[in-house]
Amino acid sequence: MENSFLQTFQLIRSTTYQNVLTSAALTDHYHTDVDLLGIPLSFIVARSNIWSNCDCAVKATCIQSAAIYNITNNRVLYTVSGMYIGCYLIEATLQSTLECLYNKTCLDMITSHVTRSLAIDWIPLNSSQSQNLANETIQAILDQLMVQKWNWSINYDSYYTECQPYE
Repeated sequence: MENSFLQTFQLIRSTTYQNVLTSAALTDHYHTDVDLLGIPLSFIVARSNIWSNCDCAVKATCIQSAAIYNITNNRVLYTVSGMYIGCYLIEATLQSTLECLYNKTCLDMITSHVTRSLAIDWIPLNSSQSQNLANETIQAILDQLMVQKWNWSINYDSYYTECQPYE
């Protein structure tokens, strides 16, 4: 099961990148329309050199730290610890960590800028209730199928009762 899930997930990632499927956030490519002698043409252009001098047309895993910006002057107000944005949102998410979700200050900062109209008091994750480290990547957690501990239970009596195999 583990191998099948991870292989399918990898296939989806590869298909997305190889077929140049555009992110809804337009972080990897952008559309441009050109009028060529009265003929309207539409192109998809790869965004280059926007993620720490990394080219999305060459590498799907280009990332930079996620941040909250001042909309008027484009200055960084707050860098979100452990979270990344990049060419493909799934690739950036896989390289991100849950660090901010364990930190009340970080959660409050995001909440104050994202959900101004909602009065939500987010409770940070409790590190004592998880074996996952705050700085462990989402990819590492996914590779474990988000299971912290497998409990094996083998019951031969139930097998023989249910299946009634011949000797």
